[in-house]
Amino acid sequence: MAEPCSRWVRKTIYPSKVVDSPVQKSGFKFAKKGRGKNQQGSLGYMNNNANNIQSNTTEVGLYNLACYKANGLHLFPDNFLRATMLLAARACIKNEWVNNTDEYIAPRRSDG
Repeated sequence: MAEPCSRWVRKTIYPSKVVDSPVQKSGFKFAKKGRGKNQQGSLGYMNNNANNIQSNTTEVGLYNLACYKANGLHLFPDNFLRATMLLAARACIKNEWVNNTDEYIAPRRSDG
């Protein structure tokens, strides 16, 4: 069975230690309250709400800090490339009625 991209992109060896800091609503807006939590040592945060195409234009983005919705992942050196690959895939696929419930799956590794 294929692994969903939403699980694949979160794989990291970095320990998660929650730190107290604001959460973002957008690039320049911050929320006083939110479900998002920041992690120490994080390079940034990718909001990755839902694993389907219909959320591409409204629920996907890169942030400096955790997003107030808490449906994303913190970026660390070992998952940064995965996150940018998923972000690129989500940015280039157009949402249409025939594909809006399609889900992203992890790439398959070819060993030869």
